[in-house]
Amino acid sequence: MKIPAKFKEYIWLVNTIRKARRITFAEINEKWLQSDMSEGIELARSTFARHKDAIEDIFGIYIDCDRQNG
Repeated sequence: MKIPAKFKEYIWLVNTIRKARRITFAEINEKWLQSDMSEGIELARSTFARHKDAIEDIFGIYIDCDRQNG
């Protein structure tokens, strides 16, 4: 069974945030660029927001953003 690329991105994002515990969007983007999934293209903030919403809908995981601390 082949897992769709978007689903892999969601799992990658959840695992990245879980491992870091606290991480900025810039740090997520750095790690994203180091992954094979990025194909050298930065993660747009709007894509991150869509992924965040989809992760909540699919997995029931709420990703909270603390804008005061980056």
